[in-house]
Amino acid sequence: METPYVEVVFTGRSESVKMLLADLNAESPSAFGPFFISSEVGITKEGRVRKVLEAIQLVEEHVYVLVPVKDLSVIRKRVADSGIEIHSAHVVVEKRLSFKFECFNEEVAGKITAVFESLPPGVILEGYDPKTKRDDSAKGQELYSPTHHYEFSGQGVAKGPVKGLIELRRTITELPHIEVKKISLVLGDEASD
Repeated sequence: METPYVEVVFTGRSESVKMLLADLNAESPSAFGPFFISSEVGITKEGRVRKVLEAIQLVEEHVYVLVPVKDLSVIRKRVADSGIEIHSAHVVVEKRLSFKFECFNEEVAGKITAVFESLPPGVILEGYDPKTKRDDSAKGQELYSPTHHYEFSGQGVAKGPVKGLIELRRTITELPHIEVKKISLVLGDEASD
């Protein structure tokens, strides 16, 4: 069963938030987490303007963290004593990872295919319909021609558990010829303890 998550937005320095979460995890590694700091695992958040304002300290720094719902009340209690504040906490309703690719090499195409045929547990693909095209008349002329002997292209959206999408994103960003977006979240209501 998928672990339900909450996106907690902390107001404070990133290092302080990391220390708080590390302390919780050290106390009982099997009872807490896993926690995911959005900026470290490729989850999209507020735009560049906000980042610039934070950098020049015109607005307070926000740290976005995904935490299991079950850990929220403990985190709220611990935050009260730490000097860090919780700006908001919303239930994560849906997670999505968009990607597209186009390659002209059969070996790379095989690696891409293998990744999408062995998805992490719980991850599903929507709109994934890869296309393969061969043109024997272009063989040997690829450098000078707009057509290629072999083309493999596709796109899609992966949905599923947080851990699975992070694992998939990490895997496909290591492959050439794939354009991977950051993981986007659909947030629901404010989370209560």
